[in-house]
Amino acid sequence: MKYDLTITPTPEKAEVSVTVREDHGADIYDITITSDEPVTGVKITFHIPAGDIAGRWFPRMKMFDKGVHNSWEGATWTNFTGGAPLVSFYRSDDRNRLTAALSDCKAAWALNIGVDDRTKCLEFIAETKKVSTSSESNKYTLSLFIDASTTDTSPVGSKLCDMTTMEARNERYWWESVRAASDFMASFCPSHRLPDFASDPVFSSWYSFQRGIFDDKVLEQCRMAYDLGCRTLILDDGWHSTPGVEDYSCAGDWTPNRDKFPDMKGFVDKVHAIGMRAMLWIGPGPCGDASKLSRLYGDKKIPSGWVLDPRFPEVRARMTEDVCRAAEKYGFDGLKIDFLDSFQGGDVIPENADGRDYLSLTDAVDDMARLISRRLSEISPDFLIEYRQNYTGPAIMANANMIRVGDCPQDYLTNRVGSIDLRLHTHAAVHSDMVQFNPDEPVEVSALQMVNILFCTPQVSVMFDQISPEQREMLKFWLNFMSDKRDLLQKSELMPHRCDANYSYVTARNNEEELHAMYSERLLMLDKPRKRVYIVNGVDRKPLYVGSNEKAAARCRILDCTGREVKNETITIDCSPARVDVPMCGMAVIDLVI
Repeated sequence: MKYDLTITPTPEKAEVSVTVREDHGADIYDITITSDEPVTGVKITFHIPAGDIAGRWFPRMKMFDKGVHNSWEGATWTNFTGGAPLVSFYRSDDRNRLTAALSDCKAAWALNIGVDDRTKCLEFIAETKKVSTSSESNKYTLSLFIDASTTDTSPVGSKLCDMTTMEARNERYWWESVRAASDFMASFCPSHRLPDFASDPVFSSWYSFQRGIFDDKVLEQCRMAYDLGCRTLILDDGWHSTPGVEDYSCAGDWTPNRDKFPDMKGFVDKVHAIGMRAMLWIGPGPCGDASKLSRLYGDKKIPSGWVLDPRFPEVRARMTEDVCRAAEKYGFDGLKIDFLDSFQGGDVIPENADGRDYLSLTDAVDDMARLISRRLSEISPDFLIEYRQNYTGPAIMANANMIRVGDCPQDYLTNRVGSIDLRLHTHAAVHSDMVQFNPDEPVEVSALQMVNILFCTPQVSVMFDQISPEQREMLKFWLNFMSDKRDLLQKSELMPHRCDANYSYVTARNNEEELHAMYSERLLMLDKPRKRVYIVNGVDRKPLYVGSNEKAAARCRILDCTGREVKNETITIDCSPARVDVPMCGMAVIDLVI
């Protein structure tokens, strides 16, 4: 083996066999554990020289927690409803140093990965106490993805190689390796149908209305949203429960509030007449104390939460029925399914509770999610299902085709980082958290919310009749630009530079065009530029500088944040960078004479 793997099974007497192959541009270790007793857990360890590691990336990473940790600092947890067993370490030049991933995306993994200060090695430890196989299984299979930038395999304790003599294994960027690892993990999970309109801009009622939504008021906003470029409505929280109740005490009774939506089917028909699809927010699992559901199943909650326990077959059937009935009865085109990450911490079964047909909470949630997905696909094969961070791993995302950045109202930095992270390790249509802004702020400041989510599908939640005319003009420009350039922004090669600086500039390119979003850097050197180059100034009013190793004349149009042309001139791009005065949140459109 190229890497000195240590595999410790539970039970300890189990037999372990390992084969190695190359796939996805990496080494794949196929591990089989067999035993006379049920296989319950496994621990995997390997080491590589620490070398020139600049930082790390993983799906559940906190925005300012990208440094290299010591191995004794504690583990990062991933499970079925939280993140994915994937980690990447990168060098200062954005090249991959080590990317590793596990095929079992359902199990709860403790990933303890950091520098061992005794051996000066990067130590990888992945351990699960409960493998994701059916109960009482005496065989467990697992595959490990390892993509490292050196062929050195010196075992721990031996003399480490000189870093200057290390032979480079490859020259992949870290994001290329992460994408390959994501493809590897996805190959072990079924895929969900992904219609192109899953990437259409969305108007969401949540931030704009909160729970104070009424059918006529929402329809008014839908008409304005459509004119600006939105093609899907998400009717969010507040449509349900008992009239006069605006909290979660009645959660679980997923029936329309008649004071707000006296004719829900008629409301959906009117949304369709505007030209928009309609999606409904709903959450399987929550069970408020004042709900009718609580009187039926209040004694069947998981010990650690306020959600029902889907290991009871009658509970799982009821949750599935409630979720799907709302879509079927009222004619919705999609569902925004919330609270799936609430099904955690309940795998210990109380002695006085029986009647469960699953021992594993994860298996029960998986079963419920698959039942819901299958039933909704029967309504329409292109039915839209939205999940959000952090339930984004390949196993659970097999049941959805839209994934949204977690709640970050008016936090454009978190929205940018979250959307890029999701683009790297998921295969659904990635959506931003809902964009909102203050009607009284300058339009350039409002535009920061849009230019920081360029590489995903925008969701917007503002009162369109309360924002300024300039803000509406800005929204229309960016919503339409992002739709028109969807193939470039969302389906082409994505290069998120400077992970350590929260992606301070990001590039997307195809054979004809490229776009550079500059969020901190001022100097852009074009490497074999495409015929058309877009440069977005996501910082402030200071100028940008653009150069290229290949001298070229170019027509340069400067647009402000509303899309209005403010300058049109001929420039020369060469090794001496040219000054390009792009307004804050505006864009330069450069057509090269090649």
